[in-house]
Amino acid sequence: MSRLWIDARWCRAHYACYGDLRLARLFDRPLGVPEVLTRRDGPWKRVPARDRMGVFFRAAPVPLQMIVANRAADRQVRAHCLHCGAPTVEAWACRWLSGEDRSVATAWLATEAVQGGWRACSDPARNWLWSAATEATWAAWWTGARVAARAAGFAAAAASKESGQARRAEHLAQLADAIEVLAANETREQS
Repeated sequence: MSRLWIDARWCRAHYACYGDLRLARLFDRPLGVPEVLTRRDGPWKRVPARDRMGVFFRAAPVPLQMIVANRAADRQVRAHCLHCGAPTVEAWACRWLSGEDRSVATAWLATEAVQGGWRACSDPARNWLWSAATEATWAAWWTGARVAARAAGFAAAAASKESGQARRAEHLAQLADAIEVLAANETREQS
């Protein structure tokens, strides 16, 4: 991967969620994507995984983004669809996770089936389960459509149905995946 240098100017153009002063503090020098993901010193201590992943999904090559997005979607499909109580969705989740059928069309059908189950659910305490399963099927759909950032966002949204802590854990898992994928890519390019 050719080295893309991230600095305050790049962030303002692509990811302006921080003000100029904070960007200037964060980017005392241009950084590569791996450094943005892993740096923890000084002002970087307070940058959440969600924001680091925003840089990853704007700067990393699309094939690497898709690996991370697929891992995120798989985690949420496994957590929220594999045993959701809707036989058609559970069967789809098995096929999705085995790699037998990762098509956009069947992910869409799974989304519709989950939403049908949600509408038919009379137990308000189980509504969050259906909501999480819906978000997980959307994450799968977006990976099929090859839009990595949206897929990862829906994966985090599925996790958030459990709790804010689960959402943060999903962002951290995505960050760990991104670091691993970038390192593996770097190793492969050097050999």
